[in-house]
Amino acid sequence: MVRSSQHWPDMKTKETLTEEIHGSGGDAHVLKPIPRFRDVVIDAVYEGHKVPKVHGLLQCPITGVRARFAEIRARGGTPPSMTAYIVYCVSRAAAQNPGVHAIRRKRKLVLFSDVDLSTAVERRVDAHTTVPASLVLRSANRMSLREIHDTIRAAQKAPFDGISLGDDSKSRRASMLAALPRLLRKPVWWKMRRDPLFRKRTMGTVNVTAVGMFAKAGIRGWGMPVGSWPLTVTVGTIDKGFVPDKMGAPEAAEFVNLTMTVDHTSIDGAPAARFAAQLNKLLASGAGLDDYSGFEGAADAAAE
Repeated sequence: MVRSSQHWPDMKTKETLTEEIHGSGGDAHVLKPIPRFRDVVIDAVYEGHKVPKVHGLLQCPITGVRARFAEIRARGGTPPSMTAYIVYCVSRAAAQNPGVHAIRRKRKLVLFSDVDLSTAVERRVDAHTTVPASLVLRSANRMSLREIHDTIRAAQKAPFDGISLGDDSKSRRASMLAALPRLLRKPVWWKMRRDPLFRKRTMGTVNVTAVGMFAKAGIRGWGMPVGSWPLTVTVGTIDKGFVPDKMGAPEAAEFVNLTMTVDHTSIDGAPAARFAAQLNKLLASGAGLDDYSGFEGAADAAAE
């Protein structure tokens, strides 16, 4: 017996979703429909389980970077979001180590000079639903920190129309994938496993997922992703700790927890280690901040 129901539209298919409340007392329960945009997420999880992965847990120092963010705020400016800053550093480090986002094709590796970087942007589309949409930053390694920050902020405010943001044909192709039934999506995934260029154009070669940005205060840890990108960097929480100063005494410091996940069929430990070292160096040095102006652009950063 249905006691009550709520209705809202699926923003991708325009179908009406109905949430129903059943039962009473200890047996009361809610039946909540799964929007169809989740189908592609489920596909990606299945594809990710087919990829032999190696995970590396990193703790990268960001004490100086956070201090520079605070300085920009004190002058009345808008610092970049931490996600945008990490995306900037990851794209630079990957471009300097192209082997970490190479895609295997039979007995050859396809190495790309530019980094097409995918990240998820979460937006509330109505009173009931918050959905993730994929944003692929084309040639992210050639974008400035300000451009990356503004692009992500603009994407969060863009009208929701499919699972992929962007006006280019490659982004529209990804959204069309979500509209297909599973039987027709399977050949698309088959092609992505075998055509590196098609895969790069559809989903990028590097993924940054910032699940740690949504963690509640007091929660500390790393995320473990399931995905099919050659390289995924998962942003965990920001922790406080200590490092030795020049005299060897403990000094307060802040760290961002990152998980580096690579496709072990294409990437060996040495290139992955070089990428991790370069990423750590870029994050600690405040890369991109010298050319970043917190007083330009219309986008507003959320409080870190």
